[in-house]
Amino acid sequence: MPPEANIPAIAKAAWQPKIFAVHPRRSELLALKPDWPCRPVRLRVHRNMPFEFVASALPAFLAYADLKADIIIGDYDDSLHFQAREPADCELIWLDFTRYAGRLESGGLAVWLKERMQALRALTKAPILVADDGRLDEKATALLAAIPGCRIFPRQKLQEQLGTRWLDERVQKISASNMSDAASLACAQLLGLVWLPAALGPALKAIVLDLDNTLYAGVLGEDGVSGVRLTPAHRALQEKIKQLKQQGLFLALLSRNEEADVEELFAKREDFPIKWQDFSATAVSWRDKSEELRAIAARLRIDPAAMLVLDDNTGEIANLARHFPATPLLHAADPELTARALDLFPCLMRWHRDETDALRADDLKAAEARAAELASAPDAAEYMRSLEIKLQFWLDPKHLLGRLADLAGKTNQFALALARFNEAEVARRLGDPRCATIAVALSDKLSDSGVIAAIFCRAAERGLIVDDICISCRALGRGMENALILAALERARKKLGGDKIAFAYHRGPRNDPARMWLGQFTGAALVSEKGTRTATWTDLQGKRPDLPVTIVWEKTERAA
Repeated sequence: MPPEANIPAIAKAAWQPKIFAVHPRRSELLALKPDWPCRPVRLRVHRNMPFEFVASALPAFLAYADLKADIIIGDYDDSLHFQAREPADCELIWLDFTRYAGRLESGGLAVWLKERMQALRALTKAPILVADDGRLDEKATALLAAIPGCRIFPRQKLQEQLGTRWLDERVQKISASNMSDAASLACAQLLGLVWLPAALGPALKAIVLDLDNTLYAGVLGEDGVSGVRLTPAHRALQEKIKQLKQQGLFLALLSRNEEADVEELFAKREDFPIKWQDFSATAVSWRDKSEELRAIAARLRIDPAAMLVLDDNTGEIANLARHFPATPLLHAADPELTARALDLFPCLMRWHRDETDALRADDLKAAEARAAELASAPDAAEYMRSLEIKLQFWLDPKHLLGRLADLAGKTNQFALALARFNEAEVARRLGDPRCATIAVALSDKLSDSGVIAAIFCRAAERGLIVDDICISCRALGRGMENALILAALERARKKLGGDKIAFAYHRGPRNDPARMWLGQFTGAALVSEKGTRTATWTDLQGKRPDLPVTIVWEKTERAA
C-alpha cells in the first residue's frame, strides 16, 4: 500500500479549496501539479476571440478530473471555415457574438450557426460545445440541440454570477477582449470540472455518504440523536444531495455507527432533508469501510468507479483510495465547500436526462423484492413465468438517441464489444440504411425498468455484424437475455438480410458476464481477448428460452 502522501485522493483533498473556490486565483492554480496519472485528450477551439487566458487555467481543473488536455487553438475566424484536420476528443466554439450584430438583428444567426455546426459534425464525431454569452435565442438553442452531440456551454450564467466583475476594459487593448481575468478563470473552472468531463464521460451513478461531521455537525455515538446539529450549511448540503438523487443518482450510506442509532436518527430528526428511504443501499457497522463499499457496489449493481464517496475523515479516504484507486473521493469536512463541490464535481452532471433516470431507485427495490421472492419460491421457473415480463422494441428510434448513446457508453457487465459509440456515431447509424439499431425497454409486474438495452448491427456479406450489445445490469437476472437478443436479431435480419451473424466481442475489466453469455449462446467459450464469433440464424433458433415473454414492436416514426 502506498503512503498517504502518494495517494491521489489525499492530494486532491488538499486541492479542493483552490479548485472549488468561488473565485479561483490564477497563481494558485498554476502552482498545482498533479502527481497522478491523467488521461490524455485533445480539445480543439474554434474562435473569433481570445481563449488563451482560459486555456492557461484549464490544466489544474482538468487534472482534478484525471484529464490532461492537448489544447489546439485555431486562428481568429468569424466565418468558422472548418477544414478536415487531425481527430479531436471535443470541439469548442468560442465566439464573441457581438461581431454578428447584423445577423442577430435579422434572426439569421441561428440558421447560420446551425449550418456551421452541421458542417463541423460532418467532419468529426467528437462532442461539440458552443459557448453562449446569452445572445443565443430559443430558436438557436433548438436548432443546435437537434444536432447530435452538440451542446450549449452556458457562459452567460457565469456572466450573471460575476456581474460587473465579468468585464475589465483595461485589458481590451492587450488581449483584444474585455473579459476579465475572473471571467476567464470562471470559464476554465466550469469547462474543466463540469462540461469537458461530461462530454468525455462516463457519468457517475451514485453518491455514498458518511454521517458524522459530514451530513451534520457532531458525532452520533457521543452527542446522541438530539445532540447532533443540522447547521444551515449542512442543511444546504443535504438539500443539494437530495436534488442529485431526484436527477437519477443513487444515494448510499456508509457509516461507522450502531445501526439502531442511525435508524433512530432518521426516524426522529424530521428536520433532515435526506430521509432514510432516500438510500438505495446502507452499510452501517464497525467493519472496514472498504469491505462495506464493495458490498454497496454489489447491491447497487454498479462498479465502485461509478460512485462518489463523501467523508470528512482523511484516514478513511486514504484507506478507501488504497482499495479503490479508481473511485472518486471527496473530502467533506467543510459543508459549504462540499455543497459547492457537488455543483462542480466531474461527471456528476449529465448532458441530458430521460425517464429511465427517474426509474433507477424504484427498479432496484423491485429487483431486491424479485430476488427474495425467487429464493423462497417452490418452483423457480413458475415464479419467473408469473412475473409477466414485457419487452418493447424500437428499430432505429431517433427519439431515443440520447438513451442509446448512454447505454453504449456505460461500463456495464453486459457490454459485449465495448464499442463505446457516442451520440454522433449513434445518430449516423440511425440514419444509415445498412445499419439496424434496436432499443429495448423492459417491464414486469413489479417494476418498469425503462429502456435497458441497445443492439447495434450492420450489414455484411451474406449476413450481419453485431457491433455491440449493451444491456443494463438492472435488467439481468430474469433469464430473458436470449429472448431479447433473438427478437432484436430477427428484426435486424428483416432489414439487412442474410443468414450469418457475426458477434464482435472485446474483453474489458468488467464484461465477463457478456462474454460468458456469448460463449454459451454460440456453443464454445471465448479464448481470445477480442474478435468475432459467427453463427447461423438457423443454429440460433434453438436458443429460444422456455419463458413466456410478451414482445411488442413500437413505431419509430416519431420525431426526435
